Amino acid sequence: MLLATVFFLSGCSGSNGGQLVGDVLQTFSQDLAPDLGQVVDRVELGWELGAFTYTDSTQRRLDITFSGSPEQAERLKESTVEWGIVDRVLCLEVRDSAGEAVDTQELSMDFKLSYPADELPAALKLQLEAGQIKLSGYRGNLDVVVADGTCSLEQVTLTGASRVEAGGWINADILGLSPGIHKLAAGFGFLEVHLPAELAARIIAQTEMGTIVNSLTFSYLEPTITDGIGAALSGWLDAGGAELQLYCGNGDIILRPR
Repeated sequence: MLLATVFFLSGCSGSNGGQLVGDVLQTFSQDLAPDLGQVVDRVELGWELGAFTYTDSTQRRLDITFSGSPEQAERLKESTVEWGIVDRVLCLEVRDSAGEAVDTQELSMDFKLSYPADELPAALKLQLEAGQIKLSGYRGNLDVVVADGTCSLEQVTLTGASRVEAGGWINADILGLSPGIHKLAAGFGFLEVHLPAELAARIIAQTEMGTIVNSLTFSYLEPTITDGIGAALSGWLDAGGAELQLYCGNGDIILRPR
């Protein structure tokens, strides 16, 4: 198990990008070992408020900012962050000064991860109640849920059977899709997807209240029937084993070439 101390910052307050709630209580930084993907198969994080940002980088570093109320500050003053590996899954646990576990669902945390994409574990699972997730250069399997927030994917390659759900908008710039069924679902606002022209995949899109704005060139489009409120699209960009399912509850689905 990896154990690292979280340092208390006195007299430091404010928010980070409008995501964190309350005063900044503590920050934690750690240089990560190379080739995490050889040690674990999946990274899992679940928390209440905040943000998660990943950047494909030659650096191997993790920065965490904790925010909260003054009451939480005293409890977290000499807390620790523990990284536990169970069945090749890497999870985070926060313990207070008394050594008792702190429910991460009560915390506001901002994660910033810089790490080479080809050295990451094969899967990343993020469960965030409210906030924002932004992934740049990620390559692997995603299981991402932001119940009340947004998600931005920049130059990502999705493998396995990836799923991304957000209560707000999703903006996805996709470099590639491995064979399998991948799902992107936005609740409110819009779902915009940029795809390479040479991508071989079936695209299935549906919006309950909105339109579909398509700038892609499909090799075949299936006939669709809508009720006049929403819109639907189904077709093939080219023959292939990948399927991309797109859903937006209230807003437009926008399909563009990269």
